[in-house]
Amino acid sequence: MGEYRFGLHSGEVSEYLFGVHYGHLTAPADQIAGRHGAWHVNYTDPHGQRRGWFACPNRGAQFDQAIARAVMADIDRAGGIESLRRDERDPAADRFCVNIEPSEIVNSDRVPPL
Repeated sequence: MGEYRFGLHSGEVSEYLFGVHYGHLTAPADQIAGRHGAWHVNYTDPHGQRRGWFACPNRGAQFDQAIARAVMADIDRAGGIESLRRDERDPAADRFCVNIEPSEIVNSDRVPPL
């Protein structure tokens, strides 16, 4: 997929990122996010570290946070991030992972330490 570009999914100049996590998640994470107008991104950084996050169009704190709470509540109901993690590398899926510097991941109260 190449470099991650903001607006790729939403057409917006600004996106709200949340639910940052280590590892790649399976398709149900994408489906859960999609139900709320958000999406999930799996990516591999230049050092091979697999990480991911959820995003939605940036419409202001009230809307962004409501979407983030709804997505994360459904993720928790599905068993949490750990239960949706893809344990083994999937070469076919890895081709679609995006590259971005970790310093560009913002606006998340769940950012794991790097």
